[in-house]
Amino acid sequence: MRAVLRALGNSPQYVVEAVLLTIFGLHRIFVAWRSNGDVYDAKVIFASDISDLGGHRLAVRWLSRLIASDPQRPRAYFERGLARLELNDAEGAKDDLSMCLRIAPEFPGAQQWYSNASEWPPRVA
Repeated sequence: MRAVLRALGNSPQYVVEAVLLTIFGLHRIFVAWRSNGDVYDAKVIFASDISDLGGHRLAVRWLSRLIASDPQRPRAYFERGLARLELNDAEGAKDDLSMCLRIAPEFPGAQQWYSNASEWPPRVA
């Protein structure tokens, strides 16, 4: 919980969201574990939620640990690629999205985001 708040900067507008996100994320992981479901995927979703709230660096760290534990899961590469784009690390994002596509060539959205990463940062009109 403290790591989530630190990653989001302790801004009052995010405190409630961070608390709820942590509760729901841990609940999702617990339910997956309890039902012999996909705990790995529940953790990837949790990291993605953290990134969506602005905790991109924290999400990249968590997703990197997940990838190290099971490098054949495309969703973790996809989500880490998106988080890296938010950190303006287009090369890292392309590497991750490329790996995602190598593992699962039809992964939803990966080809489009790979193209976006190739043109990052987006041009402002």
